[in-house]
Amino acid sequence: METSAEMTLREKVMKYVKQYVLITLSISIMSVGVYFFKFPNNFVFGGVTGTAALVAKLTPMSASAFSSAANLVLLVVGLIVLGKEFAMTTGYATFVMSVELMVFEKICPLSGPLSDQPMLDLLFAIALPAIASALLFNVGASSGGTDIIAKWLYKKRDIAVGTTGFDPQYLQHSIHFQFLNLTYLKSQSQLNDNVPKS
Repeated sequence: METSAEMTLREKVMKYVKQYVLITLSISIMSVGVYFFKFPNNFVFGGVTGTAALVAKLTPMSASAFSSAANLVLLVVGLIVLGKEFAMTTGYATFVMSVELMVFEKICPLSGPLSDQPMLDLLFAIALPAIASALLFNVGASSGGTDIIAKWLYKKRDIAVGTTGFDPQYLQHSIHFQFLNLTYLKSQSQLNDNVPKS
């Protein structure tokens, strides 16, 4: 006969196995949405992957390399402000996503969007990560990035994660928009400087 301690240990192990299986499944769903629909269409929604898409367009750094580096920094912040358990689940999720994005880059390099239907691609670029995020939050994890900031604000201010997730991304959208405007204006200025004067 099994003792209650053995049952408790078995239940704990099964709980962790279920949690990490769901995290892995969620991150796989998110990685497909990000790599196959968000990155090739240059959709920039905010968050780390939105910034990664922008960085990849404007610098020689790949989106997956930037995403990995930024998530690592934010994960350390999460460990400090949110604790070990959250950092472990989110660290695992961040690691899995970074590896999956790098693997996709190697085995399925994309030169452009999968379809000629940007609205359909946009639907998948939004829906897949949204479904994945809901699953992650349900098991007490996140995909890292700005979710860590949202969770910290929830812990400190008791503001719902969905609400806090909006504010940093709104700020980030504003910064992206201003940066793109400045980049455009600079390129236009350079073009005008190269036009021969008559």
